[in-house]
Amino acid sequence: MSLPEFSDLKKLINWEKVAKQIATPEECEKLLSADDFKEAKKLVWLAAETWLPRDYVEFNIHGVEEKYEVLLKDCKRNVKGYFDLRGTINGISRPFKPYKGRHFILDWKTSRNTLDQTWKDRLVGSWQHLIYAWQYNEKFGIIPSVIYRGISRNQDTREILMEIRPVDIEETERYLKQAANIITLLEPEEVWFMNKPYSCNAYGKECIRLVDCEDFSMPRRLIDKGQAMSYTGIKLLGLCPERYRRDKLDAEDQKVKSDSEESLLGKGIHRGLAEIWRQIFQKN
Repeated sequence: MSLPEFSDLKKLINWEKVAKQIATPEECEKLLSADDFKEAKKLVWLAAETWLPRDYVEFNIHGVEEKYEVLLKDCKRNVKGYFDLRGTINGISRPFKPYKGRHFILDWKTSRNTLDQTWKDRLVGSWQHLIYAWQYNEKFGIIPSVIYRGISRNQDTREILMEIRPVDIEETERYLKQAANIITLLEPEEVWFMNKPYSCNAYGKECIRLVDCEDFSMPRRLIDKGQAMSYTGIKLLGLCPERYRRDKLDAEDQKVKSDSEESLLGKGIHRGLAEIWRQIFQKN
């Protein structure tokens, strides 16, 4: 089966709606610069041009940008996450022929850097796709394949298709239960373990609460018990439990975290891509 031309598919898309999803006029004025907005639109176009024609014949899309919370039964705690795309594979094009009829989850990844082997290794070694696959299996009773799609600011694109095994699901549930047990153990504490100085400059950026930890002036409060876990939260818990507690307190106090330029750009691109795939695959 031949693929449709992108020049034909793009006529089916309301690009004004796509642009508004990338950033509202207010966001462009206050948060996202004109150059970043322009770059985000270019990267959304690049992703659509690269993958939309193949997806049009290869995928049956069942959901776009869906939020899920799944109960971790023995721990009585939910695990939350987003599926950027989910559906089934037709097995028409070469990379997907062995996966005909399989369910899949797709996750978009934006990057400032080249999508090289280091980028791939970091994703393949992550718990994120395994947690998503565990959630999918709990929700639908099927172990899905997982697809990462990368879009970099230097105009690179790359796709990673991963098979998920039953042992992956089993070990992920063990990992989630252990994380839940750690949180449950620490919830009665007003201050949690501080992994200083090792986490204070993680990812090349100084923790905004460093001074609090240095002079022990942090707020001494309990977090609400039984809150849902997420991949990002568990990663932060492993980095520094006290940073995890402070993030939870901020959320309870409805304090809005200031997003970095990279984060704003990534969120805008995700929303723009969701709008395109929603228009094409969920017309009704």
